[in-house]
Amino acid sequence: MAESLPNRGIISTYNLVVDDINATVVSATSEKNLWRKENLRDQRRSKRWRSTSAVEQKIVVRLSAAALPEVFALVDSNLAASQTVTLKGADDAAMTTNVASWSLTTYTQSMRHTLRWYLGAADSGTASARLYWEVTFPASGAGSVSYHELGVLWLGAHVDLVISSLDRSVIDPSEIAVSDGGARYPDRRDTYHETSIDSDAMPEADSWALLDALDSAGGTRHVIVDLWASSSDSTRKANGTYYATLGGGEGVGQFSRSTPVHDDLSLLIVEARA
Repeated sequence: MAESLPNRGIISTYNLVVDDINATVVSATSEKNLWRKENLRDQRRSKRWRSTSAVEQKIVVRLSAAALPEVFALVDSNLAASQTVTLKGADDAAMTTNVASWSLTTYTQSMRHTLRWYLGAADSGTASARLYWEVTFPASGAGSVSYHELGVLWLGAHVDLVISSLDRSVIDPSEIAVSDGGARYPDRRDTYHETSIDSDAMPEADSWALLDALDSAGGTRHVIVDLWASSSDSTRKANGTYYATLGGGEGVGQFSRSTPVHDDLSLLIVEARA
């Protein structure tokens, strides 16, 4: 499939699978105890689905209304690189009526653990709104691991994010106890990123769209932020896509007007750890 890449960075603030209370996970080929398909309705990345084997697996979701996602992302999947994931849309849960299909290739994941694609023309059928969506994981797609796993299935729209400058900080939340003699005893935890983004002199139309998106997400809803959404480079895709929350404390984003028709935005992206 030829992706329909955005022209700049993006932010996607509403997951049709999770944030719509009327969406449902209809079926999964298999599910391990305590790793049920219903976990995919939880925005926490630690609540995961896991299959019982590494054979081909299908997950079907029903949206509350027919939609055509712009962004398709898999957060915390254990898929290896160069695997083919299939996304299908249809009018029925059996995925047989008015079917559109996209074949998508995975790439090497970074510690961000987020794979993303932007849906262009379908490989078969017509790209248009569908009520049911199915993701197929290929047999043995996780390499030597004997199961498939997924934290978040993301289907949503996106808003352009003009990035004038950014600063990324690597945060280490590990705790270290130090004995009287100076010995260090670390309680090691995974690092995460905080990214400060400045968008300068945005056209008013872009500013309004971003303001609406930030109003929708607030500081509690998880979002997808892709710093280099316009790039097909696998390293940029792997390292520039975040499953995150917005802002710190009560602040989500700060807008200021520099000219009568342009706005500046300061935004803090905090990578989700759980």
